[in-house]
Formats: sequence, structure tokens, C-alpha cells
Amino acid sequence: MDITGWTLDQRMRFPEWTFGNKTLIGVMLGNSVVGTDVFGISTIALPDPCCIWKAMFYNLSNPGAQSWMRIGLNDVVPTTVAEMDACDEIFPDFGNPAAGPNNIIFYNDGVTYFAIDAYQGMVTGGQYLVMQVHNTGGSVRLQIALTVTELPSNLAGWLEHNIV
Repeated sequence: MDITGWTLDQRMRFPEWTFGNKTLIGVMLGNSVVGTDVFGISTIALPDPCCIWKAMFYNLSNPGAQSWMRIGLNDVVPTTVAEMDACDEIFPDFGNPAAGPNNIIFYNDGVTYFAIDAYQGMVTGGQYLVMQVHNTGGSVRLQIALTVTELPSNLAGWLEHNIV
């Protein structure tokens, strides 16, 4: 049964094992120049449409360092703050509001890790994960990693063998 024409919400209702293999997509950036921004892009695009199962954030900065990151989706790596502002937002209600993707602030010294279990369906247009790191003090290194899958597109085998 071809379900590619179903809505995102309808396709998100199927059991987890119908989504296929999970893929980890991430970006890691370092910035040692206070008051500047660096930009990066993942090496592979997100599936379209996809389910984001988890978002993991890492701060691997030197003691006394402070920074913030912004993450989004884009076809190419942004090279300016204005270009990052134009990227598609992934988590619109997370972080400090900004033009475009929100600021996710890291004040802790040393290593910080936190993860968000998202289970979020999203139309990505086959775009890449992009990240901006702004250094507000010290030498910083930040990483974002998303665990994603494609959404189910054909359930013939599942429906045939799992009649209720």
C-alpha cells in the first residue's frame, strides 16, 4: 500500500519499526575568536520527509568559554548572520528567540551534554543541517547531532502480515 500521498501527521502514526533505519546527522564547529561567528553544514541531507527522534547538544569548550549556537536547515552552508536568519527553523519554540533559528546558549565551563527526545515529523525538502556558533568568550567547540529516519512510504508487507 503506497502511502506517499498521506499527510505528515497520518504517516507519523505508524509503529516505530515501520520507519526504517535511524541515521545520525551532525555538525561540529570550533571558534576561538571572541565576538565572531563560524558556520557549518552536515555532510548528508536530512531525509524528506523525516522524523527527528532525538536532538543531542554538546559543549566541549575550554574553561571560562561562553557561546551560543543556532541550528536550521538549508541547501548550502550560510556565510553570514543574514543567511543563517533565512534558514528553516527546526525547533521554533526552543532557545532564545532570534530572527530565524533561535539562540541556544552555553554558559557552562568544560563539557555539557543534553538531549531532547523529539519524535517530530518534518518536511525538509532534502536540505542539510546547518549550524552557526557565536563565541562570546574563550575558545568554544559545539556539536549538534540529530537522530532521524525517513517516514514510511509503503506498508504492503506490514498490512498483509499484521491483520487484526
